[in-house]
Amino acid sequence: MLGAYTLLQGKAAMPRFYFDVDLGSEYIADEDGHDLDSLDEAELVAINTAKDFAGAYLLKNVPLSQNLVVEVRNDDHRQVLTVVVTMKIDLTGPAPRRNSWQARQLSA
Repeated sequence: MLGAYTLLQGKAAMPRFYFDVDLGSEYIADEDGHDLDSLDEAELVAINTAKDFAGAYLLKNVPLSQNLVVEVRNDDHRQVLTVVVTMKIDLTGPAPRRNSWQARQLSA
């Protein structure tokens, strides 16, 4: 093996990266992986994956109660990169009264 590259028919093959998503209540393992040029490109894919999952939660008005984690593994299935998204909401001072519309939105 030559670094993260495997020699196939005299050419260096692209490294394969796997993107596992941990939502706290659900773990989604990437069994197939993606051939990418570099770890830098894998980082961009991991960031976009985290953004997409976090955005889906926010569109449903569901705050992330736990960290959203995207773990990147290499060809050897070793973890090489982790992206963590955290949502923290702190109320300072007395809690404002929520009107009935806000209460329905939070319970949906």
